[in-house]
Amino acid sequence: AGILGGGIYNSGKATISGSTIAGNSAATAGGGINSTFGTLEVAGTTLDGNSAGAFGGAISINGPTDFSESGGTLTVVDSTLSNNTAGSTPDRGYGGGIGSNKSKTEIRGTSFTNNASGRGAGGVGINGGDLSVVDSAFSGNRTGESGGAISINGGASINFAPRTQGATLSVARSSFAGNSARRNGGAIESISTTAKVRGATLEANEAGSFGGAISLDSDPIFNQSQGKLTLVDSTVSGNTAVRGGGISNRDRLTLSNATVTDNQAGDTGGGIYGRDGLVVGHSAVTGNRPDNIGGGT
Repeated sequence: AGILGGGIYNSGKATISGSTIAGNSAATAGGGINSTFGTLEVAGTTLDGNSAGAFGGAISINGPTDFSESGGTLTVVDSTLSNNTAGSTPDRGYGGGIGSNKSKTEIRGTSFTNNASGRGAGGVGINGGDLSVVDSAFSGNRTGESGGAISINGGASINFAPRTQGATLSVARSSFAGNSARRNGGAIESISTTAKVRGATLEANEAGSFGGAISLDSDPIFNQSQGKLTLVDSTVSGNTAVRGGGISNRDRLTLSNATVTDNQAGDTGGGIYGRDGLVVGHSAVTGNRPDNIGGGT
């Protein structure tokens, strides 16, 4: 296997449509496709069983190491990413499906199924930059660290990618079911990121520590740029974790017309863990075990 782009390497502008990219591997990044300082559009395409040693099992998009430079762009529409992996060893690998560093990533009408990573982001991993997810489904993705379906970090370096700063996440009309993380964020891990989740269903996800469905936090190393997450018109149900069976809030969380129900924590915060920075409006937090809201002050 080569170092970058086991199937396709792009450093300019590439469009891939109606295709199958399967069984490719790269020693470092982009088992199926690697795009560096480029623009990549993927439509109506299946990416299955690709692997990368460190970053982006199916697709990697890599921006610069210098903060003054702009990154690449990735658009994935009406496609399927399944059974892709990032990580040549259990303690390595970020972004089982997609790994994006300081770039803009847009996902529409796409399914992520049974992708895996060793070190974080079983489905999609964002190290700085922007992620938009619309009308998409994440199921059965898993990671040995945090962010079973999505991990987005606006504050620090993650594995292959250099330290970065600033990230945004927008999720609309999408579902997250049966994803898992060994540590935090069975479905979504958001660190030092401005995030909004609207019209989403997060069900039966699992985390080994914090946030069965969602883990919200500030950067643990550099304590940079506080993040926030707004959950609107969404349902969080049947998720499990040690703390925050539904959601772990260690930053700023707002619920509006949201339902958090039937989640379970092994310790506290069956529905939501962490009261600090929590705003709940026109929402239902009910039937969670052992309590609806716990932890924090």
